Amino acid sequence: MTDAVDDVDKLCDCCEKLNEAQDKSQNWEYQEGIIAAANGNVKAKQLVAQMIPKFFKYFPELSEQALDQHFCLCDDDDLGVRVQAIRGFPLLCKDNLAKIVDVLGDNVERDAVYKALMTLLRQDIKKEAEAEHCCWSLILQ
Repeated sequence: MTDAVDDVDKLCDCCEKLNEAQDKSQNWEYQEGIIAAANGNVKAKQLVAQMIPKFFKYFPELSEQALDQHFCLCDDDDLGVRVQAIRGFPLLCKDNLAKIVDVLGDNVERDAVYKALMTLLRQDIKKEAEAEHCCWSLILQ
C-alpha cells in the first residue's frame, strides 16, 4: 500500500513541478517520470493517462515513448485506466486520428473513443472529413 501512495505522490510532484515551470520543456525528467509511472498501480496509471496528454506538446523528443505508453494504457486490464487513456486522445493526438481508430476501434470502449473523436472534431474543423470518416467507421463496425 505504501508503494502505491508513493507512486501517486511522485506523480503529483512531477505534475506540480511541470505546472509551475516557466519553460516546461527544460524539465524533461518530470515527463520521463510520468511516462515511467505508466507501469505502476491502477491509481498511478489513471493519473498518467491524464498527465501524458497534458504535457505531451512540451516534450517532442519524448513523444514516441509517451504515445507508446499511452497506447499501452488503452489496453490495460482495468476499465477505468482504459477509459481515462481514451479520454486523453483529443489533447494527445490531434493529428493522428486514423492511428487512434486503428488501435482502439476494436475495443469495447467504442463510446469513449467516439466521444473523444467528436471532441477533437469540435476543436479542429480542418480535420472534419477525417474525423467524420473515423467516427462512421466506428459506428459501422
